[in-house]
Amino acid sequence: MNDIELIKKINNFFLHNIRTQLAIIVSGTELLDFEQEFLDIKDSINFSSFLIDCYDAILGVLLDSFDGKYFNENFKVFSLGEKVKKLAEVFNNFKSNNVFIDVKIIEDGNAECNLIVVKNLLSIIIAEAIKYQENKLLIEIKKKSVFIHSDVKDIPEVLFDINKIMENYGVLLYKSKECLEVRIK
Repeated sequence: MNDIELIKKINNFFLHNIRTQLAIIVSGTELLDFEQEFLDIKDSINFSSFLIDCYDAILGVLLDSFDGKYFNENFKVFSLGEKVKKLAEVFNNFKSNNVFIDVKIIEDGNAECNLIVVKNLLSIIIAEAIKYQENKLLIEIKKKSVFIHSDVKDIPEVLFDINKIMENYGVLLYKSKECLEVRIK
């Protein structure tokens, strides 16, 4: 077993157990009849669980790339605006988010790439962007680009470091002074 296979094996073990424990916590909170003051805690647990799934998916993609594996079988043609709107709805349904995500479709475009990678990468980027926003986050769709208007100076550089790998999935991340751009090839 080479080093990459060993790292992937260890990663899979720990992430599997983290997901299992989170599932127990989330299902346990669903069974409890919470008083109103504990509903925010339940919402925070569910939001954290959602984000851990996203981080897990992207980490798996990154680890697979060390072996030169790129899962192109999940390439699909889809309306970028429609998928981003649905993702914003997921974020807006979490009360612990505290930031309303407003999606403006300037010009929708059909994207062709790995939808799983795009969804999870966008989720991680949006989660980082809302940390630095108050009340509202504007996302604009222009053809095959998603513009996330946020205070970009606080976005972790590691998200840009993975561009080389994400490019194999047809996705690139750019930063300007006023926004982040996720561009689909």
